[in-house]
Amino acid sequence: MNVQLLSELKHKKEAYRRWKWRPATWKENKDIACICRNEVRKAKVHLELKLVWEVKGNREGFCKYIDSKRKAKEHVDFLLSGPGD
Repeated sequence: MNVQLLSELKHKKEAYRRWKWRPATWKENKDIACICRNEVRKAKVHLELKLVWEVKGNREGFCKYIDSKRKAKEHVDFLLSGPGD
């Protein structure tokens, strides 16, 4: 993440705190959250594109990223419909 994105996230946190504890407008908080959400999405897309562009020189980083996205839960219990089932 870059410095600008981190400052936007900090601003979002402060706006939420103001909205939660002081009389502030809900719309202001919502607008800031929307801006931050868009910036985080752009940063994620930029990271993924950078990994794809540099895949020949950085296979290890690419594989680590893909493996982190492919993780699934190892064990899921069965749902029982009643006692003894």
